[in-house]
Amino acid sequence: KTIYVNTANTVEKVIVNSAELTAFDANLIADCWNSLFRYTSRVSLTANTWMWSSSIYNNAEFTLVERPNYEQGGMLVNKVDGIGNGIYEDDESNYWYEFIPAAVQEAIASGSDEKFPLYVLFHGGAEHGLFDAEFLGLADVAMEENFIIVAPNGRGADAHMALIDLMIEKYNADPSRVYCSGFSGGVSNVLSLSAAYPERLAAVMAMSRWSGPFFTDLVEAIPNYDYDLDLPIGFVGNGKETESTNYDNQYVWYDALVLAFDINEIEIYDGELDFSKYYFWGFPVEDETFNNTAVGYPIWKAVKYDENGIPMVHLMHAESITHNMYVEYGAHIWEWFKQFSRDQETMEIIYTPGE
Repeated sequence: KTIYVNTANTVEKVIVNSAELTAFDANLIADCWNSLFRYTSRVSLTANTWMWSSSIYNNAEFTLVERPNYEQGGMLVNKVDGIGNGIYEDDESNYWYEFIPAAVQEAIASGSDEKFPLYVLFHGGAEHGLFDAEFLGLADVAMEENFIIVAPNGRGADAHMALIDLMIEKYNADPSRVYCSGFSGGVSNVLSLSAAYPERLAAVMAMSRWSGPFFTDLVEAIPNYDYDLDLPIGFVGNGKETESTNYDNQYVWYDALVLAFDINEIEIYDGELDFSKYYFWGFPVEDETFNNTAVGYPIWKAVKYDENGIPMVHLMHAESITHNMYVEYGAHIWEWFKQFSRDQETMEIIYTPGE
């Protein structure tokens, strides 16, 4: 067979069989399934899937997305039952997914003491870790960049930290390079973990939801730390999410941004929000870039620097997408995350640009 690929969208492929067959046979169908179709899925990006949302976004519009080929990439994916692990309560609904790249498996098998970054991924409501890891593009990035992903289904900051400690011990994960992100309902786990154990995290990302008092708790707790606490914090928003609110283009993340800037001692814009001048953010940002994507929905990125010139607050915005996963995000998030680590003695953030 020959596979032809649409250069404008590499997910769109056509298989041409050169054999002189008058009909599909079982072997050909099995080959097509295992080599192509099982790794392609349709994802709704522009149709609003919130069941309580305005009907104007309920038209079914789908985008083809290529799923990871774990066998080809050498990644081990485990679903671990939470019962009996002493991490979460003994409830069948509590479990986690582990994504272990080939390099990590090889290091463990050889007895190497090499350490690998750990990415804690909190899924959104009515989702699960496998879905989020795949449709954020994170699983593919992890296979290329050799970091471990753990995606829990349980809740509670103490339980999450116990799981992090378990992953550090089990897979020789690097305690100085622990990152976490969450989408929608998963953001509450990001914020609660950040508030309870900021000194254990190198960077965090809140995606498509920023509610909750947790950053307020962290700001209030800062004076109690024995060191100067900083925490790189990122925010992701999708264009149509704003349209489905009553905020009149004042993003739901703005109050959380104020707290994130406060945590990192960054002066936030003290003028009135001006979306005609600062289209996505409402206030001036640094290093704003426009990023074309293979899937077709561009991503805007920007940062805010602290007094030392470190990009401690990271902003991302995808055009024309509503409240959904986006396969292009994973690579952009990791590009920012991997620049940060936390010194395990001083607990200070270490910034290594270009890492």
